[in-house]
Amino acid sequence: MKVLVKRAGQKGYASVDVEAHATVEDIMAHILREYSVNYAQRVFRVTSAGNSLDWSTPLAEQVALRPSQSPIVDILPRVCGGGGDGGSTGAEDRAAYLAMYAGKKHDKVDPAEQRLAQYTTCHMSGKPLQPPCVCDELGNIYNKDAVLTGLLSKTVPKGLPHITSRKSVFDVTLYPFGDSKGSDNVIKYGCPVTQLPLNGKYRFVVVRHTESGTGHIVSEKAVKEMGLVVEETIGGRYEDPLLIYPQGDELDAMLDIVMEKHQQQKKDKALKKARKNKHARSEAAAGVSHSKKSKVEALKPKDADAGVWASLFTKKKDVEISNTTKDYMTRGGVKYI
Repeated sequence: MKVLVKRAGQKGYASVDVEAHATVEDIMAHILREYSVNYAQRVFRVTSAGNSLDWSTPLAEQVALRPSQSPIVDILPRVCGGGGDGGSTGAEDRAAYLAMYAGKKHDKVDPAEQRLAQYTTCHMSGKPLQPPCVCDELGNIYNKDAVLTGLLSKTVPKGLPHITSRKSVFDVTLYPFGDSKGSDNVIKYGCPVTQLPLNGKYRFVVVRHTESGTGHIVSEKAVKEMGLVVEETIGGRYEDPLLIYPQGDELDAMLDIVMEKHQQQKKDKALKKARKNKHARSEAAAGVSHSKKSKVEALKPKDADAGVWASLFTKKKDVEISNTTKDYMTRGGVKYI
């Protein structure tokens, strides 16, 4: 069987005699003698009437010929790129290119879920609220054991600089919500007056009893609309309500007040310490302290001379030095008679 073969860059076709059952690989081995078969397959591709031919299949099975018609084969070089090989295509734009390398965006946190977690967990440990609980001046609720453990072990988070001692927080009472006792419901506490749940959807405040100082967590709606009922619930009058977990400008305003108060307390403490040190230095300069003087006077014999008795407890530098130029009976600056 004759095959008309044309290589890229060659003018006209060359006639090659092959067997009827010859494969494309057999034909290429005869024509491309300067290359190995494996290399030739990587570099060249064989087409007939625009269709690529399989190298391992007989040519007669891939080309439909009329009687006495010779197959026409073109040997073309393989071109890297241009699509289909994992490279870029003309349909891609810069946005699609950047999207391939953009990092995975984290899912946005649902604000409602975030507020729910804030209202039902300890602000320091992150564990579910469990009485006894305490509250700070910013309206944050804590488990009491978490605050005490943090203060004793000095592991209070840096984000809570206003928690410096037990006096930084006060006890609060949480009221059960509905049938939350013994259930797996996340919302276990609420307002005893309005029956609103403590879930972050409603504004809650802390009202402190004027006598005991204990705080009670109730809804803001109860304080505004049913103040007398709130007084009956907590057992007396209460101070100005403190909003729990304030947000935005309210939080900034409360934080400024708290930090200004702490700065003033530090100044007062430093001033008190300075006054105490000044008083101690003045007593030291006067000689013997009042407590020592009282002990010395209590131990003085009845017939003892006051000056002689006092000299026994007076520093050497306080002894009056005699003039050595007028009395030669001196030793060490002290006159002996």
